[in-house]
Order: sequence, then structure tokens, then C-alpha cells
Amino acid sequence: MQDTGFRIEKILKYDRVSSTNDVCLELIEKGEREGTAVIALSQTGGRGRRGRAWVSPENAGLYLSFIMSAPQTYPQGLVPLALALSTLRCVKQRAGAGSIKWPNDVLLNGKKVAGCLAEARKKFIIAGIGVNLNNEPLSFPEPIKMTATSLEIETGRTQDREMFAVLLLSELGSVFSGLEKTGSADLLKELKTSCSTLGTSRQYLGKDGPATGTARDIDSSGGLIIERSDGKIEVIYSGE
Repeated sequence: MQDTGFRIEKILKYDRVSSTNDVCLELIEKGEREGTAVIALSQTGGRGRRGRAWVSPENAGLYLSFIMSAPQTYPQGLVPLALALSTLRCVKQRAGAGSIKWPNDVLLNGKKVAGCLAEARKKFIIAGIGVNLNNEPLSFPEPIKMTATSLEIETGRTQDREMFAVLLLSELGSVFSGLEKTGSADLLKELKTSCSTLGTSRQYLGKDGPATGTARDIDSSGGLIIERSDGKIEVIYSGE
């Protein structure tokens, strides 16, 4: 049977976990395979890329991870972008706006409202998504208070976590099914129109160390194409 990359056959719900990605990792070690999703009401050790903490207060957000097969028909680097695009579609349906900060953050009015994390394990990928649904302004710790937001803050409306989860799973199925059936062209087209990183000048960590350049495009593997200040072109595959 051809690997579809994404399908959900079982959803496990928890009150509190260290992180939903950790639970998925434990399940893989016990023999669980693709098609299992984990949702928690809170996380004590939620994390983003490079181990950064993801604030996960109880009943404030959606904390979801699922096990998927490593893709065989498209580059693995597209997975975090596909997660971000699926989440962005949901945010737009709730707030009417939003953008992607390459490679895996979703912004609303310039502040982070969601983040995605894809971790390779054996022949699988653990895909995690955290969405700030009903966080209050004072719930964010000082280091991120100025850069984080929630759907409730931005819309003035309390969000239903279960309904958002159903919507997100539907969009994930649509995005990954499109990747499998028609390739990456449609995904990349939508990403490029939704990515607020493109056209911006910034410092970044290149292969030769810190550099400055302007983000020009996203390549077919999900890499960010940078035009450096010296005119040279460089492609980076992490968001540093």
C-alpha cells in the first residue's frame, strides 16, 4: 500500500503530559505506528525547535502531536511547512488573517499564535502543533510577552478547542493528501503567498557563520533562499 504520509485512526487524550511529542515517541518505542494522534490539556515540558520551551497552560491551547510515516514522494523538509500551512488555514478561518514565519511558526498581527515541530524517529516523523487559543495576555512569561498572542486576544472570542482540533485534522489531511497526489507545486505556491519572511532582510546563521541577507524564495525542498548582502545566494534549512 502506498504511504499516504498522514492519516489519523486513533486519538489519545490526556489531561497533562510532559509533551505530546514525548508521548508519541514513547508510543513508537512500544510498537505504535502511523495514524495515532495525542492531544493534551496541558504540557509541563512543551517545546519548539532546538528545545525552546512552549508555554502550555491548562485549557488555554491546543497541544496536538501525531505519528506519520517519513515521506517517500516529497522532501521531508516540506513537513514543517505543511504543518504550518494547515494551521494557518485554521487561524484564518477563525481570525480572518495570519501569516507563516518560515519555517514553522504562524503569526497573527505580527505575533506568534502557533508553532510546529517535526522530529524524525526511526522510519517515522512525530509532528507536533501548539496553538494559543484562549491564553490571556498575562499568561505569557516575560521573555515572550511582547511576541506571543492567542486567538482569543486577537478576536475577542473564546475558542472551542475540540472544534479547532477537528478543523486542524481536516486541513492536515487536505494538505498532505495534496502533496501525495499532485506534488509540492500547489503547496509551495500557497506558502509563498502566505510567508511573511519573504522579502525581509535579516541576520541569519549560514554555513560560514552569521551573515545578513534578504529572503527571496522557498525552494522545492522547503529551504529558504537568501540573497546575501554580498550578492551571493545561499539556501538555509533551519530558522536560525
